[in-house]
Amino acid sequence: MNYTKGPWKIKPSQDKHETPSIVADGPDTPGIIKICRLNDPYLPGYSQYGEIDANTHLMAAAPAMYEALRKIISFNDNHTYSAGNEAFRNDTMAVVYEALAKAEGK
Repeated sequence: MNYTKGPWKIKPSQDKHETPSIVADGPDTPGIIKICRLNDPYLPGYSQYGEIDANTHLMAAAPAMYEALRKIISFNDNHTYSAGNEAFRNDTMAVVYEALAKAEGK
């Protein structure tokens, strides 16, 4: 999967009418690649300004979460489970595979 490699960081807004951005380091300049800017908190659909902060942190964590899912799948593929743990494993891995598929646009 091709995406801008992490870590992604939050670049705070410079004034109260601008929303924060998610950025990544460029080849020669830190924080120069803009991943996205969140919607204006004054637009309809944002009843609480806290949503901007929560969404920003969630998006900035996306590359780390993606890599964590890949590691969980790798561990699962190389691990033997007892019969009693099989149902838990199947339920857990179904959620992991579904989340990874969404992240990969499948």
